[in-house]
Amino acid sequence: MNKVVPMPLGFSRGQQPADSLFATVMHALDSASKLVVHEPGETLFMLGQKPADVLLLLEGKVKLSMDSEDGRTLIFGIAEPKEILGLPNILAGESYDKIAITLTLCRVAYLAMSDFTCLL
Repeated sequence: MNKVVPMPLGFSRGQQPADSLFATVMHALDSASKLVVHEPGETLFMLGQKPADVLLLLEGKVKLSMDSEDGRTLIFGIAEPKEILGLPNILAGESYDKIAITLTLCRVAYLAMSDFTCLL
């Protein structure tokens, strides 16, 4: 079950990787984001879904996959903390081309698409 947790999202300067888009977004939009805790097995977005928010993975691991026509699951990667989920689709303004499912307990920051676009 999703749970919104009111807590600051910022990182100290020592924790932010240099020249990181993730760090830039977190620093600029720290107050405009919403933090949600997701349990393992929850779907963050589906294939064909239009991005409404920018999802920044703060803690945990997320499987990025897609089901093939013969019923097998093709895993494209495992997202780790400090990744922006579905970034290529967000930048291109396209629907997601993968499914994102949490593998572990995850903290995800949700930023409004309009705020992210203004930052870019």
